[in-house]
Formats: sequence, C-alpha cells, structure tokens
Amino acid sequence: MLSTSGTIDSWFGSSDLTTHSHSEESRQQFILERAATLRFKESATNSPLNVDGLDTTTQHVVSHRLLNASGVEKADRIFRSVARRTAQSLQRSSVSPPNVSPTSVSSSAIEKSLVSLTSNEFLIIDENIPDVSRDAGSVRIVEIMKILVALGFDVKFRTFQPESSSKLERELLALGVELLDHMISIEQQLQDHREALCAVLVSRPEPMWCWEPIIRRVVPTIPLIYDTVDLHFMRAQSALDAGLGDVHDADVERFHVIETAMALAADATVVVTESEGDVLHGLVPDLTTFTIPTIHRSRNDTATVSGRAGMLFVGNFWHTPNIDAVHWFVNEILPLVLEQLPEANLRVVGANMPLEIQSLDRPGLDIVGFVDEVGPIYETARVAIAPLRIGAGIKGKVGESAALGVPVVGTTLAFDGFTFRDHVECRIANDPESFAQAIVELLTQDDSWSTISRAAATAASAQCDPGIVKATICSLLSSLNVRIPAATN
Repeated sequence: MLSTSGTIDSWFGSSDLTTHSHSEESRQQFILERAATLRFKESATNSPLNVDGLDTTTQHVVSHRLLNASGVEKADRIFRSVARRTAQSLQRSSVSPPNVSPTSVSSSAIEKSLVSLTSNEFLIIDENIPDVSRDAGSVRIVEIMKILVALGFDVKFRTFQPESSSKLERELLALGVELLDHMISIEQQLQDHREALCAVLVSRPEPMWCWEPIIRRVVPTIPLIYDTVDLHFMRAQSALDAGLGDVHDADVERFHVIETAMALAADATVVVTESEGDVLHGLVPDLTTFTIPTIHRSRNDTATVSGRAGMLFVGNFWHTPNIDAVHWFVNEILPLVLEQLPEANLRVVGANMPLEIQSLDRPGLDIVGFVDEVGPIYETARVAIAPLRIGAGIKGKVGESAALGVPVVGTTLAFDGFTFRDHVECRIANDPESFAQAIVELLTQDDSWSTISRAAATAASAQCDPGIVKATICSLLSSLNVRIPAATN
C-alpha cells in the first residue's frame, strides 16, 4: 500500500538512500517534484484547482519545511533542482512549463515570530459550513471552534465551496464565530484580516491544495495548520483494494501527492488517529503532527439497559463506506441475527440517503433517514453497529455511540484510532457469522451489555472529551508560538 515508507523508498531506488541525511533530502525533493508537476498539470488543463503559480508553490514548500533543518543554501539548491526537473519533464508535453525562476530565500523571510499581542483572530477554512446534524466531521470542527472561542480567540470561518445558509450562520454566531462572506475572495479576506490574524487552520486536502499558496503569499508569517480530517489516499486505497466504489489508481496517487506535499508545507499537521500520524511520519520527513480525534461530550449519568431494543446504524450517506456498510449488513448479517431473534430490528439513520438505501425492504429493517437530533434515538437503541469494510480516519459513529453508553459491534477498521478492546469496551467482528453472534449476545445478555456500556463510555471520555482535546490544541498552539488570549486575561 502507499501508506508505507517502504513503498516510497522503492520509488527512489536504493542507491539514492545511502545515508540518513541524504534520505531525508531525497524524500523532500521527491515530494516537491510530484506536487509541482501535479499542480502545473492541473493548471494547464484548466482544472478548478488552478489558483496559483508553480514557482510560488515550490518556493514556499522548500523554504518553510527545509530551511530550519538544511539552511538557505541547501533549500535554494533543492528549489533549483525541482524547477529544472519539472521543466524538463514537462517539455515533453504539448504545453509549455510556466516561467519558474528560483528566488533567493532569506531566513528572515520565513522565520516564525511571536504573533503580536493584539492579534487574536483565528481563521478556520473547511469545505462547507458545519452542520452538526449531518456528520461527525461537522461536530468535530464545531467543538474545535468552541474550544478556540473559550480560549479567547476571535474565530472566523470561511467555506471553500460557495455556500450560504442563514440557519447554519446563526448557529455559528451563537457560538461566537463569524462566517466570512464566500462572495469575497479569500485573498482579499486575508488582506483585510492580516494585521489581526494569529493562525490559520485549513481542513481537508482540496481547500489546502488550492488556497495554501495564497495564504503563504498574503500572510507568510502566520502559522498555517493543516487538518487532514482523515488521510484521503488511505480511504481511496482501501476502496480500491476492496473493489468498491468508482476509485482508480490515479485517485489514490493524486491524494497521495497532495496530502504529503501539504503536510510538508504546513507548520503543523493535525491527524485524527495516531496510526495515520505514523503513516505521515513514514512518508514526510521532519513532520510535526498532533492528534485530534472526533470530539464527543459524554453523558452525565450512566446508561441503563432498561427501555432499549434493537440495533442502530448512524451515518452520512454522501460517504461511500456507509453505503457499503449498510448493504453488507442488510444482505449478509441481518438475516443471521433474525434467525436467532426474529423480533430484532435495525434502524438506519442519516443524511443524504440515496435511493438505493431508501428503497431497501427487508424484514427487521427500518429506514429512518435524516433526523435533526440523534440523541433520543440513541437513548432507545440497545446496540450500535459499524460494519465498515472501507475507509480511513477515526469513525464518529463509534465515538458518539460509546460516549452515550451504547455498545458498538464493528469491524477492526471501525475501531481504528480508538483504544477499545474486544469484549471490554466493544465487540469486534469481521465476518457475518461472528458479527451476528456478537449482536445477539448484546441484545440478550444484560450483564454483558452493562459492562461494555460503562467501559466504552469511560474510554470514549478519556480519548474524545473536549477537555482532552483542549489540552492538545493548547500544545499545538504553543509549539507555533501562538499566544492564547485567555491565558493572559
């Protein structure tokens, strides 16, 4: 898989990795060359990602991530090499390469200094306006913004996609977050706020890929944080390996190029699981990562088994792994559960439900669709299921269920990033028979249900509680010399 450092080593050739220091430089140069070539190709084909020049992109990636470790002279040499190799490779195409000329890189131009004591605006960029009723990613970014507001930051939010919603804007304002007008260019907004900005966080690869050059050009001394949300190339690779979805080798490769280059370009990178942090460390040299999982507030009391029945699946169905999970469960696992418990039922809840899910008609199946608030449904569910076969990152449905004291039965993949253990905080099963049996036991054994419910809630609180995440965010900001306003009030 592309997620291993061994693969990237094979792309270089063993003769290029004769020493550790040379290996680091070679890896960085390789990442830069791939990113420069991809950015130019997308620009030359009028891709919607055509937002900036190749020279700017290559320069800032080299300067910001190589200078401290390698010095100005080495950074300038690598930049010249990238520009030369990219031009040579593109001369064989029908389009001419852009005018790429190296520029002298001075240490004073890229040094990160302490942000002004009066600068407390924190800009967050994500693809869409977060909607906590829609997906766990929205819940996570909203909780991050709540933490930043509590720390005294003046939080601004900008969508990457042109989108407006008076309802969601009011919800952000209620949190103390201002939604910036998507009709005004990001460059102009950065110009307008440059004196007050203390940090910029960009979520997901596409917004980072498109706007990172603009951010670096307009506010070059402001710390830039890249939030991966999950490693998209790993998600794409898992779908490709399983033969599920419309995914091709080129999709995996493109995300691999973008995500490694953007991690290299950022001042700090946020991942959702320790394992994905390990993957990036194996691919990107000299990388600083911080782990911020999905964020869930635990219930104030202990969940009880009384009044609960049946199974529950919650997920946003724009996400292909959720569609596959429901099909697999309904076709191969649910019939096995019904053989032992004919009265059992599964409720399927989630936004953006496609017709292929809405039209499912099986015994024991209740297609609920979108609901504004999932809390009441969790309160009546006995078992949550996470039959995920493809995907990446940490699974919000798992953390949410566990935090509310609802035991989860899921695949090994579903629990990636959690500290949960089989038969202790959860039940893990990877084949239909084992999956069905685990569900039956939790539906019929009250003592087992109560034990796992309590253990899961405790584990989720220890890992996903806002207080835990707040400490991580403070460490992240401290590493970037970003002053926390509340700490000085």
